[in-house]
Amino acid sequence: MVETTAVVVIGGPPINKSVAKYLPRYDYVIAADSGLHSAIDLGLRVNLVIGDMDSVDPAVLMSAEANGVTVQRMPHDKDATDTELALLAAVAHGSRQIVLVTGGGGRLERCGLEHRGGEAAAGRAVRAAVRRPAAGVDGL
Repeated sequence: MVETTAVVVIGGPPINKSVAKYLPRYDYVIAADSGLHSAIDLGLRVNLVIGDMDSVDPAVLMSAEANGVTVQRMPHDKDATDTELALLAAVAHGSRQIVLVTGGGGRLERCGLEHRGGEAAAGRAVRAAVRRPAAGVDGL
């Protein structure tokens, strides 16, 4: 089996652009809802945007879709967070490693990684790149 790596970018505070240079080699980029903004700011070519699209700029989303990005719109009333859906999408893609990129802001604590998200990524190496205000990049 070919080892594949997905980068999952989630919403929250802006991500320091220097994070991009620390990312491992990857073959698939998933933006969870407004994570699309950060992915674009990091210069990543997004393959999939997934979520209920309640926090992404509609014009940015429309532009991404027009440029070939796959968009999976989910209902607002759902049992999983957008981050969990993005992790599930990475697993469905066949990724064996998943790098989760966030600007922080409590998103990891709210996304349930220790529960459903962690189960979704079972058997995968999951690393998080978190921007801490004073520290820059942490966790890779």
